[in-house]
Amino acid sequence: IICGDTSGADPLLALTYQNEQAYTLSLSGTPWRSDRLPVTTLRYNALLSPQMHYCYGLKDALADGVCRAPIVSVIDNDHWTVTTENIGTTHHASLESLLSQGDLRYEMVLENPLFVNHMLSLSVKELNKRRRRYADAGGLVIASSIAHVKYIQAELESMTHESVCIITSEDPDSQDKLKRYRKSRQKWLVTVGMVTEGTDIPRLQVCCHLSRICTELHFRQVLGRVLRCRGKHDANTAVLLIPAQPDLVTFANRLQCEVPDAVVIERPKLTSTEAIGVSLSSIPQRPPVEHAPERVSNENNVNDKASEVNSPVIQAHLLSSTNTMSSSEVNVSAYGKYKEEVLRYV
Repeated sequence: IICGDTSGADPLLALTYQNEQAYTLSLSGTPWRSDRLPVTTLRYNALLSPQMHYCYGLKDALADGVCRAPIVSVIDNDHWTVTTENIGTTHHASLESLLSQGDLRYEMVLENPLFVNHMLSLSVKELNKRRRRYADAGGLVIASSIAHVKYIQAELESMTHESVCIITSEDPDSQDKLKRYRKSRQKWLVTVGMVTEGTDIPRLQVCCHLSRICTELHFRQVLGRVLRCRGKHDANTAVLLIPAQPDLVTFANRLQCEVPDAVVIERPKLTSTEAIGVSLSSIPQRPPVEHAPERVSNENNVNDKASEVNSPVIQAHLLSSTNTMSSSEVNVSAYGKYKEEVLRYV
């Protein structure tokens, strides 16, 4: 019997447990859930760690030549400022420091025009470099909203002078557009959540992560879109560009771990619905994995002369919601130099 992690699996599970002669083959691409609930049919030990009979992970896939080795580029700036009517101006040497200020929303960075432009510019350069060898190589941008998708589309078309494919839930023919993009040589695909687990576009080699979702499951699903290899003559690496958001950086450093130690199961005390939506950032962190990825620091040296001098001032005038710092105007700026740290898993 083959069954996946579906909500309607309970009757099937009851049948298999009643019959001692039955064998159950349970398959899961990522054996944990962002809501920290148990995966159907997966057994757990006393510490609530998953107990698989067999695990085929990234190292196995690389050895078999069916996946590309991921390269993660972490982008930051060394002089962020935040100005509000209530607090005044504060200065931060990193995005991590910036996001630690009160309830400042990560979306304020992702909606920042010049920061987004810098991320896209690096992505375009990386894809252009790869297309000199692989003419149909594609790039994927994961956005935060439909409005964000349309903004990124306009920016990419301005940079490249080429049409950009966008796919959102508003498109009645989204699946047809996805099929056309898969078979074409069009460079860029921009979407919110339409291209996740199960979408197979092997020509994708570069991904720019501009989503506000910062869970480990989503991070690995996004990365997986550019890792699928087309054979021995295909590229053996793929690039994921991410802002230096602390959770994303942690997830990138844990890629060597097939099942991250910090991802644990928390059984709900009252009802299962009350456990839904718990962020992975709230899970207690264990010591780092024994084998960390190779870290190559390219601070102010990202093959772009503009990165060696002070970057243009990044300013975003955004009205914060009642759930953030206050109802006053917030000004997020970056006056410093861009930094790029490259994590390799080869």
